[in-house]
Amino acid sequence: MDKFLNIKYTLHRQDEYFDDYLASIGLNYIQRKLAKTIPASVEIVKLNENEYSFNTILPFKTHQQRFVPGEEIEQTTVDGRKVKNIFTIEGNKLIEHQFEPNRQVSIIREFTDKEMAGKTTVGNSFGEVTNKHWSKAQES
Repeated sequence: MDKFLNIKYTLHRQDEYFDDYLASIGLNYIQRKLAKTIPASVEIVKLNENEYSFNTILPFKTHQQRFVPGEEIEQTTVDGRKVKNIFTIEGNKLIEHQFEPNRQVSIIREFTDKEMAGKTTVGNSFGEVTNKHWSKAQES
């Protein structure tokens, strides 16, 4: 994972199931439209020997998720949901499991030299996997 640290990835493509995913986690119509149009970037940063931060960078704020792999933490998601999270790192994959009383969300982010691909599933309520693709940002 070290070679993918401190690199910004910019959202460049989401599949046709993304709106269904957003609805399944409780976002209303207007929230879903905003989520699909706001430009976003992400990065993973190693803060110290054990702790990382997964940052979502939006025009109006940066959402930071600090974690130690394998440890459960309580966090608020970008969309305002209160969840218990467990992050793990497996090779070039950052895996996130979000737990709420009524659902579980799993996000597998796979890093390559050119992009980060995210695959998201929502418990049993969302039968399809939604995919988002993030291009490695150009260095300035």
